[in-house]
Amino acid sequence: MGIERITEIMESAVVPAVTSAVTFHSAITQAAAGTILTVGGYKTLKVSVYGTATARTVQFFALNTNGTPDAIPINGYNISTLAVATSTSGATSETWMFDITGIYQIEMNVSVVSGGNLTVVGTAVS
Repeated sequence: MGIERITEIMESAVVPAVTSAVTFHSAITQAAAGTILTVGGYKTLKVSVYGTATARTVQFFALNTNGTPDAIPINGYNISTLAVATSTSGATSETWMFDITGIYQIEMNVSVVSGGNLTVVGTAVS
């Protein structure tokens, strides 16, 4: 087999994406900062927000690499409405997508939760 054929095979190979599940919040009933995701080589993050809460606000933050992390709002887009925002409020279940390429860490802060519980989970994809 020649080098051209080996190159052709290598270029056409399908490399499966690496994924990692993260639970930012699990059925919380009070406001909280939640788990921090260290991004590493991940490029995309899908976040699902759901629960029984009748009111909630989730803020999306990137954390920089300084000694004390600074929370910087990050835009995501709602896959149902295509709205772009740095936070979400309301009571309905939602799924948000984020480009996290080159970001050090991600945090989903819940500043409001009332009338039930709230779960915020994500899947990071390379």
